[in-house]
Amino acid sequence: MLTNNRKTEITFAVYMRQEGRITVPKELRDAYDLREGDLVECSIKKIK
Repeated sequence: MLTNNRKTEITFAVYMRQEGRITVPKELRDAYDLREGDLVECSIKKIK
């Protein structure tokens, strides 16, 4: 689990879902206190 002191930036892999949606893992949503409607910054790099 991530601690609150390490909330700067993280890289993780996700699959593109229907209609271009992605899911941020629950552990990260909880650690960053992310809620529906929050604006987040994303970087995209195709790895497969």
